[in-house]
Amino acid sequence: MFRETALLVFSVCGVAAHCVTAHAAELPSRSYVPLAMANRAVMTAVAVCKKNGDAVTATFVDASGLVRAVARDDLAGPHTIDSSRLKAFTAVALGPTFGLPNTGEIAAKAAATPSGQALSVIPGFLLFAGGVLVKVHDQVVGGIGVGGAGNGPKDQVCAQAAVDELYESLR
Repeated sequence: MFRETALLVFSVCGVAAHCVTAHAAELPSRSYVPLAMANRAVMTAVAVCKKNGDAVTATFVDASGLVRAVARDDLAGPHTIDSSRLKAFTAVALGPTFGLPNTGEIAAKAAATPSGQALSVIPGFLLFAGGVLVKVHDQVVGGIGVGGAGNGPKDQVCAQAAVDELYESLR
């Protein structure tokens, strides 16, 4: 009896281990931006805006829209924290859907249709320029948003400069 029970347990464990191995081999892999690079990106965005005379906050979110890094200029207003985060989130959430690389273009396209205009009332979206999608090998890996430069296009310049530097460091 003991031998039959041991053999049965061994057989079940052997099958279970095989099943786990097979499923593990099928798990997808995903690229991501390491924290050090996300920190460097937000610091670059803040520095570019500061050089242009603007005190801003920059936020980097991962592909899921969760915050990875934030940098706030010493003189940036309190509202800039939320605006930068929402712009980064909007870039990640809507950029792939619209096939557009930044929130300035997303906002323009959304404004052109009634259904697109409805996006402005959904909590979490901020349809203003200043958010840029970050992609590596056509895979979304994050987004950066900037708020506080006085208008969206100025925010966008700083966010794009940070993304450009990030891409340059990946070469």
